[in-house]
Amino acid sequence: MIRLNQDINDILESIQDNFYVINRDWDYVYVGKKAASALGMDPKDFIGKNLWKMFPKYEGTVDGENFRNSMEKREISRFETYSKYDNIWHEVNVYPSTEGITILGTDITERKGIESEKQELLENEQQLTEELQTSNEELQCTTEELRTSNEELQIQRNTLLELNSTLNESKEKFYKTFHANPGAMTISDKDEFVDVNESYTKLTGYSKNELIGHSSTQLNIISSEQRKQFLTESLEKGSLRSIEFEVTTKFSEKRIVVSDVESIMLDGKKRIIAFNYDITDIKRNEKKLKKTLKEYDQLNRTLVALRHSSYAMIHATDEESYMEDICRIIVDDCGRSMVWIGFTEEKTKKVLPVAYSGFEEDYLRTLNITWDETEHGQGPTGTVIRTGKPSICKNMQIDPKFKPWREEAIKRGYASSIVLPI
Repeated sequence: MIRLNQDINDILESIQDNFYVINRDWDYVYVGKKAASALGMDPKDFIGKNLWKMFPKYEGTVDGENFRNSMEKREISRFETYSKYDNIWHEVNVYPSTEGITILGTDITERKGIESEKQELLENEQQLTEELQTSNEELQCTTEELRTSNEELQIQRNTLLELNSTLNESKEKFYKTFHANPGAMTISDKDEFVDVNESYTKLTGYSKNELIGHSSTQLNIISSEQRKQFLTESLEKGSLRSIEFEVTTKFSEKRIVVSDVESIMLDGKKRIIAFNYDITDIKRNEKKLKKTLKEYDQLNRTLVALRHSSYAMIHATDEESYMEDICRIIVDDCGRSMVWIGFTEEKTKKVLPVAYSGFEEDYLRTLNITWDETEHGQGPTGTVIRTGKPSICKNMQIDPKFKPWREEAIKRGYASSIVLPI
């Protein structure tokens, strides 16, 4: 019997969760070491003592209600709760018996933290989705210019796919179409090119003799990873559509290609035919269009800011409120993190902030900007005062003239700045 009791005690002590046994008078009968140590106590400090007297804060809480429910109705209770005593989230299971209740608490603080982070990520994702939807609505107006080119590309692709469906009917017709096609086409097995058309030689810069019998990876046209992916997916699925990737020509020029791939039977052998379209120029035009759109957006923001600034000037009652309105307008309309206005003090050659808006976090109190010949006078602000010309700090982390303010700026997430004379 002694041995059995010892074995039971060893099993209970091996439980890694918080473990309590309470009798029907609400006195502790057993407390695990982990549960006691979590509260900075010893198990013997609990034995024989009343739960409600030791921990009165449980009264009226989720914990207390579930404890009483299990004790009185003899029903198993399961719930999650945040403990006011050890500042830990617990998943609690309460098991009733004729003698009282057994409480098993598992630390789920880490899981709760992860759930909270997930919720935050979901909220951020929702916000980004809404912002992207707004941006997409604006971009829809600009995509019309690319639609004509894309439609022509789609027509060519559809024509080639239609021709491919008739390959088995006429081998001669197929090869004529293959070699005369303006699209860059290749036929290959698992390892090397079997045939290529003239358009593909023009695309890559390699002659037909240089290509036949070699693989695209041997000639460094595409990476081995890309080729492996194309072969695997085309053989498994039978076809691939609109795969966009980069090719390297014989002369080391990078071109962007979109490719349709089909697995076919040719001369009784399984081959892979690829229809490649050079979209490098289209991509460049897209990039230029996006740049123009970005510049247009910035110009539009500036015009809105000017309109609001004019309104603020007309309705200003004093200089201080007008300057604060200007700072706020630039932050809101131009998307800046923080904007401030400073006046020079001739006697001390210091620059005193007089108005600001945005994410500041007491940054201005740390500046100590001057326009003298000291280190604090050589930054963008001091330079503007001395020269009367705008000054830009493109990267606060590496600009040597911004060193005196770098640490505080980085703390607040600032990356660059522009200073304008007024």
